[in-house]
Amino acid sequence: MEKKEKEPKMMPSKIRLSHSSLEKYHLCSERWRLHYQEGYRTNSIGSALFFGNAFGSAVQEGAKNGLTIEETKILFDKYFKSMDFNGEIIDLENTDKTRYYKGDLKIEYVPLEIISTVDPKILEDLPSVFKLQNEGNLHYDYQKDLNKLCWYSMKYKGHRLIESYYEKVIPRIKKVYEIEKPINLETNDGSAHLIGFIDLIVDFEMDDGSVQKVLFDNKTASKPYSKNAIIEKQQLTIYEYAENIGKVGYIVAIKDTFKIQILIGEIPIDIQEKYITIIDETLHNIKNNVFEKNPKSCRAFGQICEFYDICFKSDDSKLIKKEVKNA
Repeated sequence: MEKKEKEPKMMPSKIRLSHSSLEKYHLCSERWRLHYQEGYRTNSIGSALFFGNAFGSAVQEGAKNGLTIEETKILFDKYFKSMDFNGEIIDLENTDKTRYYKGDLKIEYVPLEIISTVDPKILEDLPSVFKLQNEGNLHYDYQKDLNKLCWYSMKYKGHRLIESYYEKVIPRIKKVYEIEKPINLETNDGSAHLIGFIDLIVDFEMDDGSVQKVLFDNKTASKPYSKNAIIEKQQLTIYEYAENIGKVGYIVAIKDTFKIQILIGEIPIDIQEKYITIIDETLHNIKNNVFEKNPKSCRAFGQICEFYDICFKSDDSKLIKKEVKNA
């Protein structure tokens, strides 16, 4: 591991950490520093974020307000149409600023009238097109065309997943207590806040027919979660620590099969204490400017890290620099 040897930056009086920022630190702490301390932002956004946000917001509002499947699809279309990115509202259907994974595109899900509008060269060798994208070498016009194809493919997937959610999940929700509930946990010494949003707190019909109160996080994924995901991932631990519900779970909408996976369980006290210790250690490291490059994460998830050029070539020309108040 290569340690940063530069003058440490002054930390804010109070650090604000979310689950995603903790994950970023553990994946590569230098990546965390560049994002949260230096204020660097990529000029593109990955599909997992905006698709997951659109799907989650739609089904959560659908559950709370008793919407029909078609009404929830309309909500999804609204959230999937545009988003605020680096202070700019971008049209997700017609932009070069989004990045998709190869598995996001199923050409058979794209309307023929849309396929006819893109450069036919893209369709000749899609694997090579995605490779150029992942290396940052795809031409602007080709990127826009690829993004349009992927957007329509993912819109179709979103609708199919909503249908599955209404078949497998909605009938088992007997009462909605909260959707998108904010949490804000202050550390004992007052130096940091853990922040986040709980997707759902509901009365849920269990497999045995009983109804119990459960804290859920909605996820979209390309494959099912591990059966032990509840105790393997720290996100639900943070939320359960804040709410003390007892039962927690993941509702995983699987993009490639349109299936819904429901995981429900409890987080033992020793697991909660383990993750709280990890969070304390992470905060300690951040306060003491412990940041290291992790070369193993440079091509995590099949795409090159947005900070690769600045880390290894001292080139920030593809990045945006923003003022950062705190983490």
